[in-house]
Amino acid sequence: MTEQRTRASDLLGRPVHDRSGHVFGHVEDVLLDDTGHSYLSVNLSAEPHSGPHLAIPWSQIRLSTLITIDVGRSTLERLAAVNGT
Repeated sequence: MTEQRTRASDLLGRPVHDRSGHVFGHVEDVLLDDTGHSYLSVNLSAEPHSGPHLAIPWSQIRLSTLITIDVGRSTLERLAAVNGT
């Protein structure tokens, strides 16, 4: 299996799709916690750096030409919002 490496700077601003292919936000940041887990901070607003954000665990993300999270809309609605980051 080949290790895939991605620069955080290449992800910023890109649209994020749910598993149905619908765009629901854009990558605003990459977050790391003190246990080594990583997340995408996805801005749900059309305006950069405003509105609600979701922290999407890296384990739920699929990278290709699109950024897709392997969850449905109802799961997205239950994810914790990122406050102030």
